[in-house]
Amino acid sequence: MDFGLLSTSPDFVAPIDNPEQVRTLASLLFGTFIGLILYGISVHQTYVFVSLHQMDQGRVPKPLIFIILVLESIHSGLCIHASYDFLVTNRALEVIPDKSRWSMDILNVFAAVIFCFTQSLFGRQVYLIWPTFGLLVVIAAGILTAGQFCTATAATVLLYMPRTTELTQKIQLLGVARSAAVLGASALLAGALIHRLRSLRTSTDFKSTDHTIKTLITYTWNTGLLIGISSLLSLIFALAWPQGRLCIAVDIVATQLYAVSLLAE
Repeated sequence: MDFGLLSTSPDFVAPIDNPEQVRTLASLLFGTFIGLILYGISVHQTYVFVSLHQMDQGRVPKPLIFIILVLESIHSGLCIHASYDFLVTNRALEVIPDKSRWSMDILNVFAAVIFCFTQSLFGRQVYLIWPTFGLLVVIAAGILTAGQFCTATAATVLLYMPRTTELTQKIQLLGVARSAAVLGASALLAGALIHRLRSLRTSTDFKSTDHTIKTLITYTWNTGLLIGISSLLSLIFALAWPQGRLCIAVDIVATQLYAVSLLAE
């Protein structure tokens, strides 16, 4: 999804009774509200994470956790700025703004960067528990993760070029490609974790260990399924409604879910 497509023409001004534009702004506002709730959860999770791992000497890459939190903070700030700019500064009760805003234009890049950091930590977990075949999974997921970042960056660059119908179609295709790459990378890492944990469970005879692994499988399945559903919905909405609307809210929520699912362990 490319947020800069809120307006497809720099000269376009629509009345507020335009249902398509109203749904687009409603999706932005709804996604911002839900995203802020999830952001608050991730802040609390970070505090708990640091408190529980004060004596941990390097097993958990704390700097990456703080980097992800900072990126999530910037992402939330961009959503707030875009909502305020569209709905307050430009008095959207009278007209829909006629230009896309910088905060919306770069939102996709920050979402892609957040996904890169969270997937790197999930990939690290896969490699640590499955250093043989898991390495191939991590490489494949890394390629898809790099691909989604490249497509998001390319779409953002195109947003600053003179808007034409052909250019708009290219931006929409890049948005679909990014959603597909996100779904593929998430499915690969979550599937690898679940498969490896199930294999470890069947190979152990200790009941206490079996219970722990079963809990880990349940956690991995739930978080992987949550991210998978959000990524799938983002892909479906990007294909069905490439100019925005529902996928705006889904993408904002999915970006915040990356950190929440990572810090839930």
